[in-house]
Amino acid sequence: MTKMQKKQLIVNESMRYIDNALETLKTKAKPVGDFYEDQKYVKAAGHYAYHGVLYALNQTGLLKLKKGQRPDVKDYRGILAKENRKMLHNFNLCYETFHLSLGYDGIAYKKTLPAYIKCAEELIQWAANKAAA
Repeated sequence: MTKMQKKQLIVNESMRYIDNALETLKTKAKPVGDFYEDQKYVKAAGHYAYHGVLYALNQTGLLKLKKGQRPDVKDYRGILAKENRKMLHNFNLCYETFHLSLGYDGIAYKKTLPAYIKCAEELIQWAANKAAA
């Protein structure tokens, strides 16, 4: 597999998670005004989007864990703090938006969601470039 193919595979798979999250919000979460009504599907969408970001970061090979150890948010933050501060900022936004606000609280504000999706896309692109390097 060439570097370009690996990069494209990572981007495609990560964006598939993001697309699933957006589709879930659009079709199942029942948009009402500026928010979504059905918390069950908002939470599911948050988890989908966050896993898309984590998938891309895991493919970089930067995360070094002991056998059987699960990655923690601190592990991702530590790596990104050394590698790229802007991507650390993007990761923190994705964590707080997708994992906490959507995934646990079930709150999604439709007007700001595109900005957070853009942060996730930038982080996914960066991670794919890093993995293919």
